[in-house]
Amino acid sequence: MHVVEVRSAMLAEAPAISRLLAEAIRGTYTDVLSESAVQQLVSANCSLAQIKAEIGIPGGAPGWLGWLVAVDGERVIGAAAGGVPTAGEGELYSLCTAPDRRGQGVGASLLAAATDRMLEHDAKRQAVNLHSEQDPTEGFFRRYGFDGTDRRLKRALRAHPPQPGP
Repeated sequence: MHVVEVRSAMLAEAPAISRLLAEAIRGTYTDVLSESAVQQLVSANCSLAQIKAEIGIPGGAPGWLGWLVAVDGERVIGAAAGGVPTAGEGELYSLCTAPDRRGQGVGASLLAAATDRMLEHDAKRQAVNLHSEQDPTEGFFRRYGFDGTDRRLKRALRAHPPQPGP
């Protein structure tokens, strides 16, 4: 596993985040969702203007904690966004890893950093919405203690989140 730096995103990284999100969505959901559903996900989640605006407001909007990036040198190899929209309830809005860096701890590092931010804002629980009933990312989240039915998974938070299960 490579050690990666995880930090708050900078405005100049918005294009890289947008491209990475689009690449991750297409790579993850093309075999699971219809072409039009994949395109809707890309359109709804990868807007460069929206990402730029969101990078500029961490802590400036109620419940929004901002974008994080995982970088290897100058390259953005992962991104995550989250917040605490209601008291005690953390929400992971986005988490993606460059396809060539999956399985190397990038997603885990981003999840840990997003969780730390949520804990700093008194989150007691964390949730994520999946995009599909047979979502390929479900196994990742379940390994980190998320549970639930349908497309919404949740977990209780502690000061030190659980490590992935076997």
